[in-house]
Amino acid sequence: MEANKRTTFKSPVPVLDPPSIAIVGASERARWPQDIRANLLAAGYKGPIYPINPRLKELWDGPCYPDLASTPKPAAHALVIVPAPAVVETLEIGAANGLKSATVYAGNIGEGMDPTIVARGNALRALVEKSGIVVNGPNCMGGNAMREKFFGYPNNELVKMPPGGVGCVSQSGGTLQFICKSGGDRGVRFSYMFSSGNEIDLDLADFVNYFVDEPNTKIIALFIEGIRRPQVFMQAAGRALAAGKPIIAIKTGKSMKSREAAKSHTGAIAGDYDGFRAMCERYGIVACDTLDDMVETMLA
Repeated sequence: MEANKRTTFKSPVPVLDPPSIAIVGASERARWPQDIRANLLAAGYKGPIYPINPRLKELWDGPCYPDLASTPKPAAHALVIVPAPAVVETLEIGAANGLKSATVYAGNIGEGMDPTIVARGNALRALVEKSGIVVNGPNCMGGNAMREKFFGYPNNELVKMPPGGVGCVSQSGGTLQFICKSGGDRGVRFSYMFSSGNEIDLDLADFVNYFVDEPNTKIIALFIEGIRRPQVFMQAAGRALAAGKPIIAIKTGKSMKSREAAKSHTGAIAGDYDGFRAMCERYGIVACDTLDDMVETMLA
């Protein structure tokens, strides 16, 4: 996958606090769309939620729309829960009709060496650059912005936690749930819980940079498989250090086996672990060896 060459920060706000949402791939059978909608309603999300499915005229006691061009008003954010081959076309229609941001859940977009999968990643990146939409993912499980009442992560336990001061981003969607559930059970409270997946657009550097200036976020927690833009990430880490906001991180990639797993999972090159530890010392990042250590450190 072609590397993200962007040298500037991009704001994740369109992903964290959208005024309206379309759930693309909505159906009565698919669990993730139903869980996400239920979480949004239970939390009191105020904006409209548009179900999108070309095979349905009605869903969830209201109209269902065939695509992102057909909603009564343009959706600001699309939760794209469709197979990988349909993602780019879905977002092209959205971008032409006022869409500002999207969460892409599907894998097989950009990671690995398969030419078809690599081409999908390049097409999605080209669309982002041409249209200016902000994309979280692909190959992620979305995320939760606790105070904004935006809940795009398909889990009904994390929604019930009161908001707090830890902004957590994990390149692994499943690990995010473990960190936040384990932390929550111990009394850690989160401002944001986001999985970033393949990071074709938004990446760890963008989230860290935003958390530095976000007044409710006091601690930054990261689960890292690979740092795609090291210089930009270090710039964000330097800002966090100057602002007195500690970064607590755990990074895979000590062993060859874990480096290969990271490449196949998010398309991340795990990089040199000793170099990562040196960077942590330089920028005051607290590097943890295990997820349990991470939870304990957040509490401390």
